[in-house]
Amino acid sequence: MGEMDKHKADPDTQNNGKRKRKQGIDNAIDKLPDDLLTAIVSCMSIKDAVRTSVLSHRWRYLWMFTHGVLEFDERDISSDKTVLEFDNIMSNKTVRDFGYISYHKTRRKRYKFNRMVNHVLNLHQGTSVDSLIVRFCNKIKAGYPSYISEWVLFAVHKKVKRFDLDLSVPGGSPCNYKFPDLVGLLTKFPLNEFVPLYEKSMSFVWCLRSLNVFLSLRSVRLVSVDIKDEVVRYFLDSCPYIEKLCIRGSAATKDVKFVDPLPYLKVLEISECCNIQSLVISVKNLASCAYEGNEISLPFKNVPNLSELTLGGVFCESFIYEPNKHSSYSAQLVKLVLNLQTASVGRQIPPRIDLPQLHALKRLELSIVSQVGRSLLFLTSLIKASPQLHEFKMKRRGTYEFGSGFVSMIPV
Repeated sequence: MGEMDKHKADPDTQNNGKRKRKQGIDNAIDKLPDDLLTAIVSCMSIKDAVRTSVLSHRWRYLWMFTHGVLEFDERDISSDKTVLEFDNIMSNKTVRDFGYISYHKTRRKRYKFNRMVNHVLNLHQGTSVDSLIVRFCNKIKAGYPSYISEWVLFAVHKKVKRFDLDLSVPGGSPCNYKFPDLVGLLTKFPLNEFVPLYEKSMSFVWCLRSLNVFLSLRSVRLVSVDIKDEVVRYFLDSCPYIEKLCIRGSAATKDVKFVDPLPYLKVLEISECCNIQSLVISVKNLASCAYEGNEISLPFKNVPNLSELTLGGVFCESFIYEPNKHSSYSAQLVKLVLNLQTASVGRQIPPRIDLPQLHALKRLELSIVSQVGRSLLFLTSLIKASPQLHEFKMKRRGTYEFGSGFVSMIPV
């Protein structure tokens, strides 16, 4: 065996070579500028970004300048060791010496979650964040709203493009958080900032725009959050690039209009807003819409590009009982989802209905709560009115004689 072959066969030599190559890669990464390292960290989840702080002294504070997605989900975090891991990292003396309030452990997972979210947001040093997503089961009326207000204020100051605040309680009733009204948003700023602006304009809207409040928003999703009509109008009038808007479970939303010019609005959802009285939708570029709630006047005025529609609640029944009212847009639908509750209806759904032709419909999904003895033959009318139908799904819900089931079929 030659000298070169011995060198190749020596495991110590091979391991040393691997270590040197790894050290070379590590040194090359450490030589990258801070902006590029921050961009790398910004592509990570917040959990992974925090973990990088233990890599070296250079990486210790980089995650605090992330400008990517800050996503916090109570269901994910409370089910693993993330809170404990985060607590261990934040208890590092160097972080405490950095001048921030230390993170305190508590026994309650929900309280830990709130503290963790607040601590991450307080430590954040970047000027902007692409997305802030918080999913938290809000079951307690007192105490937590102050935390939630801090999350909203963070979204304002960091000029987020996507803001997702989901406070719903699966299988339960959440205690809705009241989203700040226009005056409430202004009072989040120091007096010396907004008072001169108000004295100059005497307009809350003008003051908020001057302070760049939510002007960068492109996507808003609020679940179990009471948001007033004036704030919805502010979003529509002041956020020129807004593409998606979802309001679900708001008791404060009553009379809203979505009317052009809204050139970028593609997705809209207004669902489970128990006090809704009036809804007007006239958006040329709107592609997907969902409305589940009270019976109201037909909201769709001018929606030439609407291709996906979800209807639920009492209003959904009109699509079955009075299909001609929907004929102005139903023929263009590609996907239709109906969440129908025949159990709450006093009249029997007729087995045969002369539905307008749904020429473009390719996907039909039905979720039905049906009492014993209720006819479901109206489904055949929907299918016959859809000559291009490729996929049909039906889910029957509730504890009834027929039970609950799920059917999926593709017409031949």
